[in-house]
Amino acid sequence: MLQNSVPLLFGSDTPGVEGFGNPPGLNGRLELQNWADAGATLSLILRAATLENAKSPRLARELGSIEVW
Repeated sequence: MLQNSVPLLFGSDTPGVEGFGNPPGLNGRLELQNWADAGATLSLILRAATLENAKSPRLARELGSIEVW
């Protein structure tokens, strides 16, 4: 996927509360680490977890970027 420039979107189906499975946030952390281990650059990972996730549902005007106020 990285070699073919397939857009990556960050996602995790981990529940947002303690309970069955891994603690909240751990699956997402592991996913991002796997991307890095596969050769994704940190800038690509940051973009995939922010702006690209906002662009997919057409929310990039309101969400997904880090800007100076």
